[in-house]
Amino acid sequence: MYSVKNLIKVMSYFATAVIFITAVSLFAMQGDDGRAYAADAVASISVTPIQSVLDVSDRRTVYRYDDSTGKYSQISYYDVYDYDKIKLTVDYGGYSRSYTGSEITALTATLGAPLVISDGQSESVWGNGRHTVTYTLGTKSAKAVFTVAATRIKSLSVTPMYTINAICNVKGDYGVVADENGNISQRFEYDLAGYDYNVKIIYTDGTTVSCNAADLKQITGYEPKFSQGDKALSVGVNTGYCTVGGITAEFSFNVIENPVKSVSLYMTGGADSLTTGNDGYYAKKSDGSTYFRYIYNETKIRAKVVYTNGSTADYPIGELCAKLHGRLEISDTQSVQPWAAGAVTLPAKINGISTSLTLKITGAIPPCNVGGLACDGSSDDLLTVSWDTDSSADGYTVEIYKGGRWVSLSVSSSGNKARASAHALQGGSKYKFRVRAYRRSGSDTMYSDYAYISAYTLPSAVSGLKAGNSSASSVSLSWSKSSYADGYTAEIYKGGQWTKLTVSSGGNSASCTASSLQSGAKYKFRVRAYKNADGKILYSDYAYISAYTLINETVKFYKAEATKNTVTISWYKGSYDAYTAEVYKDGRWTKLTVTVGNGTAKCTATALQSGSAYKFRIKGYKKSGEDTLYSIYSYISVNTLK
Repeated sequence: MYSVKNLIKVMSYFATAVIFITAVSLFAMQGDDGRAYAADAVASISVTPIQSVLDVSDRRTVYRYDDSTGKYSQISYYDVYDYDKIKLTVDYGGYSRSYTGSEITALTATLGAPLVISDGQSESVWGNGRHTVTYTLGTKSAKAVFTVAATRIKSLSVTPMYTINAICNVKGDYGVVADENGNISQRFEYDLAGYDYNVKIIYTDGTTVSCNAADLKQITGYEPKFSQGDKALSVGVNTGYCTVGGITAEFSFNVIENPVKSVSLYMTGGADSLTTGNDGYYAKKSDGSTYFRYIYNETKIRAKVVYTNGSTADYPIGELCAKLHGRLEISDTQSVQPWAAGAVTLPAKINGISTSLTLKITGAIPPCNVGGLACDGSSDDLLTVSWDTDSSADGYTVEIYKGGRWVSLSVSSSGNKARASAHALQGGSKYKFRVRAYRRSGSDTMYSDYAYISAYTLPSAVSGLKAGNSSASSVSLSWSKSSYADGYTAEIYKGGQWTKLTVSSGGNSASCTASSLQSGAKYKFRVRAYKNADGKILYSDYAYISAYTLINETVKFYKAEATKNTVTISWYKGSYDAYTAEVYKDGRWTKLTVTVGNGTAKCTATALQSGSAYKFRIKGYKKSGEDTLYSIYSYISVNTLK
């Protein structure tokens, strides 16, 4: 979609207007003989203005955006680009045809050539007088002459739609004027535009337009200007003036003494009794502060009128305003001086008559609804919510929905913020809070509406993290799964950076494996849980663990000795501090006691079956500071004697 700025920029280049519509399915323009014509078939063109005289109603204004300054400049021009204002005649060589309006648009599409309009208005706005415009279709050009005049209007008549009785010195305002000698004085200028008129315009070409003055701008482009002329008016019949397009017409109206002596306002149906619970709301002032604003139904206002001739009447306020051609102005200053319980008198005025309207207010003002509610603190077992404090509240109640019920929380305030925290929560869980303000009035307590917010705790840190199933080139980790986590991330610190590992899960645990590692080396890992909290990913704290790969070194066996029920394995002692030895027996690995002597170590398996094969595995381990390093297993199989 084009931006407004770019649209205005395009509109501003009206100096050479190219109006061209590419049409796939528009009909081909044909002659009487059925032949379709192309641009190269055009022998000549001529252009005749349908409206050759232009005035202020044909003047348009656009705004050009200047990239260098970042500002818009105002450009005015006379609209000669409307196809409805010209007749284009095309000579196809032995055949000619005239087009106007949408027919010109269809023609340019069929010929595949735009109608280029050049008028020179980009250099300067046309003044009054004759101006030549060049039209080019393909390779053929023609000129047309337009005349800019002060007005296209030949005559103007303006007639009030009813008898205008302007009340003396009421509907209008005082203005300062100077006479021909420079003497300054004040006079009352009547607002004559506030009445209804019929307007009839006859143009110089004989065209007639009749309409309501309120619709004149939209229909003709002319803005009517009403005035009383250069004179002060007195009670009686006076002359008013309406100027349209430089032509001025006169009309008659009356200035009368105010027929109304006094107006008393009241309300029907108890509409003058307002209660805080039903007839008000909190509104914002321009400075951002709030106040309680009462609302009352102005359609329920009636007026008791006493006329200067002694007669009286009682009207709905709308009917009175129509009779007087005025409006009721009520001075409602609630934003400056908020109302309170009791009687409130509002100054009012109608057609220069001062009056007032009295309202009765009952009930104390409730506190303002809570604003700015947000979650501004969270961990795996804590959530903190905060909100804006308001001077209309004496305090606040805060609750969290937990364990199937609403539980109250303690509130603290600092500056223009109040806060409440909920503890001992479940990690990776969603909790709902509700907050409302209260205000005390005597023995009564009034509450605002509840404000609600939901928030998630962070997932709890990974538990049960351990290393296992390591080899000389890999380390595997496992940890306990949590039903409150949606997944996990695991990383190894390797090559000076944290590298992500693939996590798999099944049952009650999750795991990952780091491979392509150095043997006998120590590596650091970190794992954390995450939770998808309504589209936002929340992470737990990291859980860290360090683990070694196995030393890629096997033991060198010395000898194996067997009897019918025992096997003794001996091996050379290497650089290890100690060894573990196991025999695979009865479907599982069983640990054996290892004894270390001078240069060798050995273990013995007893209670074996005769004539059977048994598998043994042995690994060495040694200390490195506080850590223990293990070698890979060395395996050997031995048969007992029969």
